[in-house]
Amino acid sequence: MSRLIKSYDVIVVGSGPAGYVCAIKLAQLQKSVALIEKDKLGGTCLNRGCIPTKALLHVSQLYSGLKEFESFSQGMECPKLDEDAIDAFKVKIVDGQRSGVEGLLKANGVEVLYGKAQVLSSQEIELEGDGECEHLGAHEAIVLATGSSPLMIPIEGIEYCYSSDDLLEGTPKQFDSLTIIGGGVIGAELASYYAGIGKEVIVVEALDRLIARMDKDASSALSSQLKSLGVRVYLKSSVKSVSKAGDKLTVNFEDKKGVLQEITSDAVLCALGRKAQSQDLFAKDLTLECERGFIKVDEHFETSQKGIFAIGDVRFGSKQLAHEASFEAELLAEYLAGDVKPAHRELVPSVIYTSPEIASIGMTEEEIKDAGINYLSSKYVMGGNARVAIAQSGRSFIKVLAEKESLKLLGATVVSEHASEMINELTLGLSKGLTIDELSYMRPHPSFGEGLTEALLNIKNEAIHIPPRKK
Repeated sequence: MSRLIKSYDVIVVGSGPAGYVCAIKLAQLQKSVALIEKDKLGGTCLNRGCIPTKALLHVSQLYSGLKEFESFSQGMECPKLDEDAIDAFKVKIVDGQRSGVEGLLKANGVEVLYGKAQVLSSQEIELEGDGECEHLGAHEAIVLATGSSPLMIPIEGIEYCYSSDDLLEGTPKQFDSLTIIGGGVIGAELASYYAGIGKEVIVVEALDRLIARMDKDASSALSSQLKSLGVRVYLKSSVKSVSKAGDKLTVNFEDKKGVLQEITSDAVLCALGRKAQSQDLFAKDLTLECERGFIKVDEHFETSQKGIFAIGDVRFGSKQLAHEASFEAELLAEYLAGDVKPAHRELVPSVIYTSPEIASIGMTEEEIKDAGINYLSSKYVMGGNARVAIAQSGRSFIKVLAEKESLKLLGATVVSEHASEMINELTLGLSKGLTIDELSYMRPHPSFGEGLTEALLNIKNEAIHIPPRKK
């Protein structure tokens, strides 16, 4: 049975960081909005991505701190971890954040509808839920913010492997050893967590370095971090199959020398990226231009079908980051309300929440070289920074890259505690086209952030706490 029940100015499909932010912003701009969600409010980020991962990493970092404190005690015994309690903490954080999103939507007058959406046209959506199909009308626009899901490689035995969704949501998974296929952000963070609480962890990566999209120095720093945690890493290694024998799984792969190898562990995680959640989203007679399932859009996020827009992970070219999705959501809402604002959409900071954190913004040194730009590079190793020394936070540095003539910032990488906070001012500086001189202002002492001043001044060979380069 199908019936038209209600019309809105805008219908948003998906309630992750793109969808719920877009819906709230539209409501603030006096639009009537319906937000459709087929599962739980908050999308992947809140329920089985960013937030639960950071909750777990917080626990592993606390645990590492306890072990470090042993050197300041007499006869202290490190407590045994309760993995059920860790999972309960994670769930508590996720539930609290989801409740907050629900409250914000309600306070802003957004109508939340649960069910599976299918786009029939630029002005109509079919909503299937509770055994009924209802048709919703959109006077002005439909916004697709359906996100992404884990990509599982088509190899023999992949059905035995966990995805990040499996590990971060639902029934707790407990094991003593884990093999991770993929050395990107997801693989790096979960390797850091599990190794941090004492699990045996092995990472198998097909490329020649970890987190290959980031600066080479960041990749090297991550390798050192994981090695210090006891993680074994195999680079330039191609996984061929996964087999199961009893309670054990064996990953069969070809190493960098072309030799077939086997690794046996209690569990295997496939962390090779994500695919767009666009399947079954459109009626059969409605076609949108896509690339590998990701929806192509123009500069205003409009798809090939006028009146239908796409933001967040489902958009072709997305970096699949929650803050990027939310930023796009606000830009689109303002555009739909008639306010077109210039924005540096390409300036998306990236953070890996290992210990220490790894953050970057702008171009990498490799990208600058490939573009043929004349540039200057500076790297401040933070061993002499008092806060780093006190925290004993491991290998830390700040690398900045500037255009040679103008001294305008081109990019930066920060490996340090609180890197996720320090990258913010560099992001602002890059978006405003600031020079090294304009960014080299007074910062508190002692602080992790004062390392930024040293790295920036070192571009001109004027740093105080770095030996001068020979002229």
